[in-house]
Amino acid sequence: DKPDGYKKTIFMMQKILDKMRWGKKGYIFVFDYKGNTLFHINKYYMLINRWNYERNGVKVIRKIIQTSLKHPDGTYVKYLAYNPDGDPIEKESYVKIYKPLKIIIGNGVYFNYLDERLLRKQQQQEKLLKDIIQKIAFISIVISLFMIIVMYLLSLRVKSILEKYNTQLKQEKHKLFIQANFDTLTGLDNREHFLLELKEALSKIDRTKMKLAILFIDIDHFKEINDSKGHHIGDKVLKIIAKRLKNILREGDVVARFGGD
Repeated sequence: DKPDGYKKTIFMMQKILDKMRWGKKGYIFVFDYKGNTLFHINKYYMLINRWNYERNGVKVIRKIIQTSLKHPDGTYVKYLAYNPDGDPIEKESYVKIYKPLKIIIGNGVYFNYLDERLLRKQQQQEKLLKDIIQKIAFISIVISLFMIIVMYLLSLRVKSILEKYNTQLKQEKHKLFIQANFDTLTGLDNREHFLLELKEALSKIDRTKMKLAILFIDIDHFKEINDSKGHHIGDKVLKIIAKRLKNILREGDVVARFGGD
């Protein structure tokens, strides 16, 4: 029966290790000295005692633990391991004990997925394990409640940033949609959007044999308004006319600014 501090440390360790991988088809595992699986990428093995687990006549977990205890500063262990793609395959793991928690941490990879480049990087694998041990040592001396609070506040901050980003993204997307489909002065459909809707309407009436009416309106002497009163007055006239047209239309009707006036 382990103390609460130990259990919380193991729990936080599992949360961190669950996000870590090494190499293609590689993963991290953790046992205690008695063969209990404290962490494994396959959750089926979690918290199961595998001291007597045997493969091809070899008690693999016992071999890993005993080899680790003989080489506390870290060593490599070769053995036949379960292969998700077929028959058992040779595997190599770098293992190291962490005395404060009486656990063994290993980082393994299947040989058939190793290439020459990965073989030259065994030192990087060893460094990764040492870094993991340092993280676990840090977690073991930090109050679990404090860590939970920090993670909760951090998640709120990240959520806030993501929500703000998504809002800005939606606003920008809406802005681009408006610019692409509507006249910036009057807010009416622009020529391109109108022609697209007209094409869809023609396709619909072709199927349903319904009728379609198009009314083209031109403003007489509009140029004289711009020339005598100024373009700002001409723009105001266009806005007023656009508003009046929209107000008298039905919900399914479309009004667009097809040209200059």
